[in-house]
Amino acid sequence: NIFFGVALNATWALSNKVVMAINQLVVNFQQAFQPQIIKRWAQVDKTAYYDLLSMTSKFSYFLLLVCVLPLFCFADFFIGLWLKGELPAHLTLFIRLSIAFTLTEALAMPFCTGLQATGRIALYQVVVSTLTSSVFFVGWWLFSLGFQAWWVLVLNVIASVLSHAYRVGHLGLMTGFPITRYARSSLLPVCVVTLCCAGILHFSPLLACLACPGLVLLLGLNGEERQIIGQVVMRRGRK
Repeated sequence: NIFFGVALNATWALSNKVVMAINQLVVNFQQAFQPQIIKRWAQVDKTAYYDLLSMTSKFSYFLLLVCVLPLFCFADFFIGLWLKGELPAHLTLFIRLSIAFTLTEALAMPFCTGLQATGRIALYQVVVSTLTSSVFFVGWWLFSLGFQAWWVLVLNVIASVLSHAYRVGHLGLMTGFPITRYARSSLLPVCVVTLCCAGILHFSPLLACLACPGLVLLLGLNGEERQIIGQVVMRRGRK
C-alpha cells in the first residue's frame, strides 16, 4: 500500500490464487513420494534415497511445466474467462512470474523433505529463511528507488534458485549426495526442455504447448524413466 496502492495488492492476490490452485497438483504428486524419501533415509539406503530425490525433483518440474505452459502462453484468455471483464493492470505479468517461481519451487520441494529426513536442519533453516526474508528488504529498497512492483516477483525467483542451490550443496556435504550426477540427470534435461519450449513459444505459443509433452518424453526423460511413465499410464488405463 505504501508504494503502489490497493489496486496492485488486489492484482497480487489474484495472481497468488491462480498459482496456488496450479501448485496443488504438484503438492499432491510430491506427497505420494515423501514417505518413501523418509523411509529410504531411515533404512540407510542412500542410493535409493539419492535416486528418489532426483527423480521426484525432475518429475515434479515436468508435470508442472506441461500443466502451466498453456496458462503462461494464454494467460489473458484464461483469466478473461475467469474474471469475465477487463483484466487488472500487470495481472498477466504477475501470473507469469509467479509460474516461474512455482516451477523452481517444484524442483526444490523434494530436497526439503530429504533434508528434514536427516534431522539436521538448523543451519539449513537459518540460511533459507535468511534468503527468503531478504526478498522483503531488497524489494523495499528497490521500490524506494522507483522500481516497478513486478521486481519483487523476480526477487522471489532469484531467492528460490539460490535456496535450491544451497539445499543441494548442503545435502551433498551432509550425506554425500551426488551433485554432479543430479545436475547431469535432472537439471540439464530441465534446462534443455525449458529452453526448447521457450524457443518454440517465441514463434508459436500454441505449438509450444502441443510440443511440450513430447519434448519432455524425448529430451527430458531417460529410457528407464519413460518406462516408469508407461507403466503408470498402463495401470491407470486398466482401472
